[in-house]
Amino acid sequence: MKKEKVSLAIFISFCFGVGVVIGFLFSWNLAKERFFNQGYLEGSKEMEKRYQAKIQEVFPQPEKIFTLIGKIINLEEEKKILTLRASLQTPNPFAPKLEKKVKVGEDTKIVKRTIKSIEEFQKETEKGSSPLPYREELGEFSDLKIGEQIIVEASENIKNKEEFVAERIIIQFPKEE
Repeated sequence: MKKEKVSLAIFISFCFGVGVVIGFLFSWNLAKERFFNQGYLEGSKEMEKRYQAKIQEVFPQPEKIFTLIGKIINLEEEKKILTLRASLQTPNPFAPKLEKKVKVGEDTKIVKRTIKSIEEFQKETEKGSSPLPYREELGEFSDLKIGEQIIVEASENIKNKEEFVAERIIIQFPKEE
């Protein structure tokens, strides 16, 4: 009987010891993974900062911006305001996207660019000129559609402005209805 109790005590102690070792190894592995991930994230953020600083050296942002190219993401027809998601006109391919509210004033000129037919383009080329592959027609605010690619020109520096009045809006090859 005593021998069985001793064997049982040894077995329980052994199981307890194995459990403690497994628990320690499991906890150590989790901690190691957590610290690795934390270090990885901190390192990634630091590299991103260095990368962006280097990009700013190679591709400095322009001091003044008068033109934006982007997509219409919202239209407020009653106020004649559109929201544009655009990129800065810079050679930096990693430039952040901007969202600007563009007011269409009384003097704002809206232009629609439509692609010329091949025949029309060839006729102009045969005349000896260097024609553009598109024609420009006057448009209206109602011609603007969400998702369309546009060029917005302003008479003032719009780099740090959230909202501005457009001097000219060019609809790049409008969507067919």
